[in-house]
Amino acid sequence: MPTAYAQGGVYYLAMGLGNAELEDEVGAMLDDGSFASIALDDRDLYYELAVGMRLNKRFYLELGQQKLGNFTAEGSADGSAIYTAGNVTSDANVSLSSLSLQTKIIGNGAANGYLRLGVQRSKLQQKVSGYTSETYSGSGLLYGLGFGVIASRHWQLQLEMNRYQGLTYRHVLRDKEQQMTFRTLGVRALYLF
Repeated sequence: MPTAYAQGGVYYLAMGLGNAELEDEVGAMLDDGSFASIALDDRDLYYELAVGMRLNKRFYLELGQQKLGNFTAEGSADGSAIYTAGNVTSDANVSLSSLSLQTKIIGNGAANGYLRLGVQRSKLQQKVSGYTSETYSGSGLLYGLGFGVIASRHWQLQLEMNRYQGLTYRHVLRDKEQQMTFRTLGVRALYLF
């Protein structure tokens, strides 16, 4: 994104989509060691909207809203723990708001690489079949690496990898809040004005 501002834009609007994946297994929300098997769906499509501004030739400030997706674990319980016998499903629906700083690290002209560092505030809606449905808030760091190419005077395209730490959920058996980490890989389109 830093390169596009060399063309004169101070503010921008960004839209992105890509793949979000849990680094910590989504099964941790559900697993108490009593399941014969747990099937995981720990990837989903994410999308984001962001607004940003150039602070100087090297640094940019961005405020964003991301929807990381819905993640599921399904286990076959034998009834020996808190779950009744049969299939038990745990779903997590994750969204977050972020404030980040980007800095150009390489390139000059039409293509550049940049680093991102920021903070995020997350909301995780967790539902365990037959047991609980709650919403948890958490906060943590985000950091990433990206590559941008100027497509025209007002448009820039980016490829970006980010990692979000500190998303809170509740481990059902331990009745304790814990944290998980997500990573994303996606493309973004920026409109500069």
